Amino acid sequence: MTTPASKTPAATTAQSQSVPEKATKTAKSKAAPEFYTTQELAEKLRVAKITIYRMADRGELPYYNIGRVRRFRREDVEAFLERCKGVTGVE
Repeated sequence: MTTPASKTPAATTAQSQSVPEKATKTAKSKAAPEFYTTQELAEKLRVAKITIYRMADRGELPYYNIGRVRRFRREDVEAFLERCKGVTGVE
């Protein structure tokens, strides 16, 4: 009696090896992007897009013009958020 190809140890090993590959791709896609669009940043900060444009125009939030579109670097956004952090209870 022969076993089907999908039940052989080699096939089972190949199938189990592809699972971590998929998990890695999923993990990478969940990582924070290097650059945010205006819409993505507005959603992340839970403000309107116009607020992002105004903060950028005032120089509070650095951005890059790529073509006709603004992009916001993750490190710049994190630095901006650090500057905005309020401390309570400190005199």
